[in-house]
Amino acid sequence: MAQKKRLSPNKKAELKGDLAGLKGITDYNPTRQEFKTAEIVMVETELDNLDDRIASLEAELTDLRNRSADKGELFAAKMKGARQQVVAQFGDDSPEYEAVGGTRISNRRSGLTRGRETPPS
Repeated sequence: MAQKKRLSPNKKAELKGDLAGLKGITDYNPTRQEFKTAEIVMVETELDNLDDRIASLEAELTDLRNRSADKGELFAAKMKGARQQVVAQFGDDSPEYEAVGGTRISNRRSGLTRGRETPPS
């Protein structure tokens, strides 16, 4: 489901100011119940509660993402250490080294360009 656009903080502040002005009108008596000051205040309170809950969940989500990033770094460090242990035990040209993601020495390119002659200028 697509996420709906939330009320911007600036617009929310503007509407809260408008509500304060509405509360100051002593003889305000709308014909429709849904526009009574008490109804609007109830919606404002619900909105504030939801915004507080969102902020709390976002903080929790940030914490979870940070913990996940820390565990990811730890996992990578442990695998790097394990790979080094495999090299120490089996060597860097072994199938065991290849099994843990290393490139065997015999499979590496030297980086030299052999057999090519540069054309005369």
